Amino acid sequence: GRAGQRAQDDRGRFTDMMAEARPELVLLLEGANDLNAPFDTGEGVNDRINKTVSALEDMVRDAGFRRIPVMLGTLPPQRPGGRSAGAASFLTRVNEALKVMARAKGAEIVDIFGQFPLSDIGQDGLHPTEAGYQRMAEIWLDAIKTKYEQPPAPSTADAR
Repeated sequence: GRAGQRAQDDRGRFTDMMAEARPELVLLLEGANDLNAPFDTGEGVNDRINKTVSALEDMVRDAGFRRIPVMLGTLPPQRPGGRSAGAASFLTRVNEALKVMARAKGAEIVDIFGQFPLSDIGQDGLHPTEAGYQRMAEIWLDAIKTKYEQPPAPSTADAR
C-alpha cells in the first residue's frame, strides 16, 4: 500500500505492479486505511468490513490468475483511543473475515495480529514502533520459512 491510500482504490496499481515486477510471491498486508477512514452516510461496520475484504480478495484473485502465491497478513492490533485507531473495536471481525476469504481463495494466512504485542504499536494507535516493524518482518520471515524452506539434503558423510 501507500500512505493514506485505501485498498479499494489500490487495485489498479496492484495489477500494474504484478505485471511489471513479476514476483514469485506476494506478501499482502493492506486495509487499515479503508477501515479507519470516516464512515459514509448510512454505512455500517459490516459494510466497511465487506468492502475492505472484497478489495483484498480482488488482489488475491489477481495474483492467483498469474499463478503467484499470496501470503495474506491479518491486520496488526490497533491501540484503542489512538488518533488513527478507528477500527480497534472491530479488528478481530475483520481478521476473521480475512481468514475465511484466504481459505476460500487459496491464500496462505499469516496471523500478524495474533503474534503482535500491542506494546509494539505507536502512540497514534495504528503504526508500529521501530521494534514493531522489526517484529512484523520476523513474523513474515518465519511464515516464508515455514512454507518454503526445505531441510538440507543429507550429505554422503551423513549416510555412513
